Amino acid sequence: MLIVTGFIAGSSPTGFLGGIVYLAYLSIKPIFMLLWADANLYEGTHHMPLIKLCEAVYMYRHEEDLVNEESTYRMI
Repeated sequence: MLIVTGFIAGSSPTGFLGGIVYLAYLSIKPIFMLLWADANLYEGTHHMPLIKLCEAVYMYRHEEDLVNEESTYRMI
């Protein structure tokens, strides 16, 4: 009788699924690293949008408009 003797047959279901997740992580990680680097580069060189958001939070707080203040604060 022929018995399968591969690395999949000798591993547990947890180990097998962990290997699949690890391989997916290795393939997706570079994509997110590029997106994160682009976001940091944009925000680092263009600081005026962030300053304008801080000013808007201050203005809404001064006007006591709590809904817009909270939504603008969450954008930061």
